[in-house]
Parts: sequence; C-alpha cells; structure tokens
Amino acid sequence: MKEIYLRLIELIEPISFLKWTDLDKGQLESPTRPAVAFPTCLIKIEFPKTENQTRKVQRCNVLITLRVAFDFIGSRAIQTPESVRNQSLEYFDNIQTLYEALQGQTCINNQTLERIGQREEDRDDGIKVINLYFQTTYIDTTAQP
Repeated sequence: MKEIYLRLIELIEPISFLKWTDLDKGQLESPTRPAVAFPTCLIKIEFPKTENQTRKVQRCNVLITLRVAFDFIGSRAIQTPESVRNQSLEYFDNIQTLYEALQGQTCINNQTLERIGQREEDRDDGIKVINLYFQTTYIDTTAQP
C-alpha cells in the first residue's frame, strides 16, 4: 500500500490548487474545524478483493478514494452576480484537473489508474467534499522469501 500511496502523492503533488494532501485519517469528521488547509485531498486505499496467484503472490484489486474538500464560500444561486458565481463554481474545474492528472496514469506494476466514479458528500458544515474513486490492480509479492 505504501508504494501506491507514494505514487499517488507523486501524481498529485504538482496540482497547484491543493493546499494539503494526506492519508484520510478522519480529519474531516472532527467536531471542530478540521485541522487541514483547504482545498485538501485525503487519500484512502483499500483492497476490496484479492486473489491468490500462487501460495505467496496475490493479485489485488485496489480501490482508491480521493476526498477532495473545499471550504465553501460564495453562492451559486442564479441571482448571484456572474463573477461571484463563477468563482464559487471553480471547484468543478479543480476536480476536473485532479481527474485528468490521474486518469490513465501508471500506478505500480505497470497498471493504470481508472476513475470508476465520482460522488458528492451530503454535509451541513459548509465544507464541500467530492469523492473521486479510482481503481487499479496490484501484484503483491511481499510474502516472497
């Protein structure tokens, strides 16, 4: 998992709009204001399915969740002046930039990243969170002697 995380950081690091990138350790669930800089990208890596190739080698399906959070300011209402509305909709462009930076990129073991979904979280704290879901595969040979 460490290799996957380091590769993701390498791909995400050049994205200028992000102010904070870290493993998702529940930072956004804090009862007080989250101790992150916004916009932030929190990374979760899971192996929802693994399959033995040999006794000591597994093929792992990898699910990556990027929780991209924005401390939302401004209004998107149609009555809002266009300049203010455009600024508050900038997060759409930012999400697209992140998607483009990862989609089709080689992760590890020459396997590529593929976006499989995108979903907005329902929150009432003024933080806008978009989840980007990517998948890849990983051949785990770490159990080899």
